[in-house]
Amino acid sequence: MLSISIGLVIARDLGAALFPLSDALDGFARFSPWSWGLGGDPLVRGVESWRYPTLIIPALIPAIIGAVGFDRRDIRAP
Repeated sequence: MLSISIGLVIARDLGAALFPLSDALDGFARFSPWSWGLGGDPLVRGVESWRYPTLIIPALIPAIIGAVGFDRRDIRAP
């Protein structure tokens, strides 16, 4: 399971690095979290408020699922 997660992280970061270099892959850059957070060039143009909920909401979904699952665990001590 850990190797799958590491592979996905490597593929995601490699893809985010290569999207701007290829005209064929340039359209996929808008699906990258790197593009959501930094795509509007926040240091030059300022913060675009819609970009940060697009980062926070996908992070909250697994956190909520994990919290509910953790709360429902059934571990009993003998």
